[in-house]
Amino acid sequence: FRLLLSVTLDEALELELETVNRDPDPVTFTMALHSYFAVSSVQGIQVSGLEGRPYLDKTEDFREKAQAGPVTMHGETDRIYRDHLGRCAIEDGGWGRRIRIDKAGSRSTVVWNPGPQAVAGFQDIADEDYADFVCVETANAGPDRVTIPSGQAHRLRARIAVE
Repeated sequence: FRLLLSVTLDEALELELETVNRDPDPVTFTMALHSYFAVSSVQGIQVSGLEGRPYLDKTEDFREKAQAGPVTMHGETDRIYRDHLGRCAIEDGGWGRRIRIDKAGSRSTVVWNPGPQAVAGFQDIADEDYADFVCVETANAGPDRVTIPSGQAHRLRARIAVE
């Protein structure tokens, strides 16, 4: 592989991860842009744009479920929203803002927060800090894998804007 990460910052943050297959054979893999967002309180936010989407719940042995309404978090959350090609947004009423995430080259969205119990096992997150962030990741994860033919490239893009 050859990986190239491009970052552009103007009125929005734009990230592009280009993966070039330098192998003579096609390669299949998963990837994600692991975006951590500071929030007023993880229990007080909603993630919109995933309504009705199927997801794999990693906290329940990858059990498949369907999202009803916006995503809210009450405890450990680790979900792969499959076949999600569109926009989503973090609605943070506590700080009076909306973070819009547009993407391309991505067929899934991951929403993650360790919650108060699971955070105890993390060396790089203080126990109380779980309440201050949410991850909404532009991804190709779980069954949404990418195959790149020899000599070809794949581009994973995210555009993040605060409204």
